[in-house]
Amino acid sequence: MPDAMSGLDAISAPGYAESCTKPADDAEVPSSYTGSKACGSLTLLNSTISPLPAPNLGFPAMASRYTATMRCSLSGAEFPIYDDDVNVVVGAAFIYGDFSETNTPPTPAQEQHYMSAITSRAPTDLANGNSGALALRRGNTGLRRA
Repeated sequence: MPDAMSGLDAISAPGYAESCTKPADDAEVPSSYTGSKACGSLTLLNSTISPLPAPNLGFPAMASRYTATMRCSLSGAEFPIYDDDVNVVVGAAFIYGDFSETNTPPTPAQEQHYMSAITSRAPTDLANGNSGALALRRGNTGLRRA
C-alpha cells in the first residue's frame, strides 16, 4: 500500500497535472483520435487540465479532466475532446480509469458506475494472482470507432 499511496500522493501534488500529465496528454490523447474523409486530418488547437471531484468509492482517490480543442483540416470544424482520469488506491493496488468523449464530457455517474465496479472486484482479482495495477479505459466516440 505505501507504493500505491505514494503514487496517488505524487499525482495529486500541486503542479503535477500541469507539468507532467498535460504534456503527456497533449501527445497521447489527440493522436488517439483519427480523422475521417469528411474531416481530414486533425490538429490540436489548445488544451487545459483541471482537477475534478473524486468519485465516492470509499478508497483514496483523485480525478482530473484534460480538455482539448481539435480542428478538422477539410471542414474547419472545431470540437472538444474530454479525457477524465480517475485514480484510486485499493489496498496495494493502484487503479486507473480513463474516460474519453468528444463534444460532451463524461458524466460523474458514468465514472462512479465503472470505478465502483472495478474497485469492488479489485480485492478478489488481486487475490487470484492478477496484476497489482488495474486499468479501465473507455473511449466511446464516433472518431475512435471509425
